[in-house]
Amino acid sequence: MGSRLLNELETMRHGIIGICASGKQGKSALAHTIVNMVPNFVSRPHYLFETADVDLTMFPGYTLVHDVDDIPPGSVVLIEDLGRIFHSRGSGQNAELPRWLGIISHKDIVVVFTIQNFSDADISLFRSQNFIELHKLMFDEDLGFEREEFRENQNMANIMIRRFALEHPEIPIASMVFSPRYSEVTAWPLVPWWNDECAHFLRNAHVSIPDRRRSRT
Repeated sequence: MGSRLLNELETMRHGIIGICASGKQGKSALAHTIVNMVPNFVSRPHYLFETADVDLTMFPGYTLVHDVDDIPPGSVVLIEDLGRIFHSRGSGQNAELPRWLGIISHKDIVVVFTIQNFSDADISLFRSQNFIELHKLMFDEDLGFEREEFRENQNMANIMIRRFALEHPEIPIASMVFSPRYSEVTAWPLVPWWNDECAHFLRNAHVSIPDRRRSRT
């Protein structure tokens, strides 16, 4: 799969990759594919940052963290549904996340997150370091709620992905993603271990957890 997007990911030392789309359009699958199949990221430690206690046995090779200070330099960090953790009215339950994102370039950390609408996240995130914006399909009803800064790109993504799908009917549309930076659509395979359980890993999550930082001495 040759593309300018892939070429950039191959040499990316630090930055933020945001994957936006309506629900059940393959955001999580793409995030895990990027983390586990782009050679630049494969050899790095893989972490999943989460405020809930979840079972990660379906995700081989990941370590669950609740505290960003537990993520070592050189890592790749995946955040599912960023709007739950770092929402548009501030940092939500994790006031440390925005400050940490501001220093990831010093730590050579790459953050990959999914979100259903960029309006669900604090605007300060998008001023952060080397933000790569990726769009999958968004329903027309959801598009009206998107931030003005991203609405045109999302609308173009819908057009380009649907056109690409017509030209390549043999490729599942859920595998397609649009990169505004390079104005290109690419199709990504699933990681071999992906299944329906992976797509619903928060099904039994409990979101109330002890404040580990306060318990430190």
